[in-house]
Amino acid sequence: MITADDIADLARNLVTETAKEARIRCGVSRAYYAAFHYCKTAANTWCNPLPETDKKDRGEHAQLYHQLKNHSKDASKETSLRTVAAEADKLKGLRVESDYYLGVTVDQKTFARSLHIMNQVKNSLDSLK
Repeated sequence: MITADDIADLARNLVTETAKEARIRCGVSRAYYAAFHYCKTAANTWCNPLPETDKKDRGEHAQLYHQLKNHSKDASKETSLRTVAAEADKLKGLRVESDYYLGVTVDQKTFARSLHIMNQVKNSLDSLK
C-alpha cells in the first residue's frame, strides 16, 4: 500500500539541482498529488459528506476543496481546513501548468514553491490532530 507521504517523498527526490524541466514538471505534479491525498484524508476525518447538490458541476478535486471549505464537523477546525483547501488549490494550478502547458517554463523556483505548499498543507493538517 502507498501513502501520501510516499508520494511526497517521491516529489522531493525526483528533482536535483541539475534536473531537466521534464523531471521538474513531474516533481510539481507529485507534490500536488501528495497534497491532494493529505486533503482527502482530512476530509474523510474532519468533514461531513458532501451533499449531492454540492457535487453538481464540480470535478473530484473541486468537490474535495469545497467539502473542506464548507462541511467541517468541528467549528474549531473550519478556518484551518479552508486555508488548507485554498493552498492545495493553488498547488493544483501549478500542477495544471506543469502537466498541460508545455510552452510555459516550469523551473526550480516553481518546484520549490510546490514543495513549500505541499509541506504547508501537511503541517497544517498534522496540527489539527
